[in-house]
Amino acid sequence: MSRQALDTYEKAFEIASDIYLENQEDINVQRHLIDSLDNIVNVLEEMDIFSCVESVIKKEEIFFGKISDVYAKLIAHNSEDIEYITNYSNTMESILDFFVMIGKPEMQITLITNIMKAYETIMRLDPEDPDIPVMLYEMVEQYGKVCLAKESIEEAEQVYGKLEEIYTGILEKGPEDEDMLSLLADSCGLLAALYAKTGEEEKANEYSSKVLDIVGRYCKFPSLNPSSDSTISS
Repeated sequence: MSRQALDTYEKAFEIASDIYLENQEDINVQRHLIDSLDNIVNVLEEMDIFSCVESVIKKEEIFFGKISDVYAKLIAHNSEDIEYITNYSNTMESILDFFVMIGKPEMQITLITNIMKAYETIMRLDPEDPDIPVMLYEMVEQYGKVCLAKESIEEAEQVYGKLEEIYTGILEKGPEDEDMLSLLADSCGLLAALYAKTGEEEKANEYSSKVLDIVGRYCKFPSLNPSSDSTISS
């Protein structure tokens, strides 16, 4: 049944891709494209058959490339349209999932860095959304785990470093953002663990110290120490 479902979802994806390539500015078309990709990812995860994932990648990679190229032009001309950028990141994440499933995330390092840039733009356009920074962290953490499992150390280091850079940049504009500070500490923790794994003790200690420094800043906020400005009433 899963094989039949996969064939159906692949056909749906190819139809959605053709429609998207002709009507890329239509938000509903973008959403249908995302849904069709997600359906393929879900059924492949259910099947858990390596050869099926490789087959889909080989068959659909041309569409993946065309979709990416068209989205790049679309975003370039609509750099402040948060819905376009969100749909772009969702689409590219689904494409990235195929390569993660076969344990070859390093094949798409450029793709994930572009997705991270899209997240960074979304956070700039909608700084009040608390979910986006967390979603970014979770995506990078999962991607990094797969890289490390495959000994793709440079790729893991690159995405962890980019994550630290994004959170640091956001905190320059809002240094008292406690949630962002916590995520920055977590991202530095990823780098500390990475360097500990590779035996680079100096770098591991450097990032461990960064984590402690960030935690120290975090603990100084009044909201975390309500007694600091409270008054005693008689």
